[in-house]
Amino acid sequence: MAPPSPYSLAEVYPGLELTPDQIEFGRAMDRYQRKFRRRYPAWSEVLYVAHCLGYRRTAAPREFQEIPPCSDSPSSACFRNAA
Repeated sequence: MAPPSPYSLAEVYPGLELTPDQIEFGRAMDRYQRKFRRRYPAWSEVLYVAHCLGYRRTAAPREFQEIPPCSDSPSSACFRNAA
C-alpha cells in the first residue's frame, strides 16, 4: 500500500497544511531513512539532508524571538498549539 499523499493528511488531521518546502523536506527525510535504514536519524543527519537539498546559512545566527507559523493560515495546527 502506498503511503498517503501529504494532501490527504489534511483530511485525516484537520488543520494540518504543509507548505511545498515542508513536503519536499519530509520526502527527502523519508528517502534518507529508507536508503540508510535509519528509523531515528541523528540531528547531524537531518542537517545533512537539508544541506543536500541546497539549504545554506546565509545570515548570522540570532536568538529565537517567537515560534514561527507553519503556514499562513490561522487555522493551522501550529497556531492552535502556540496559544
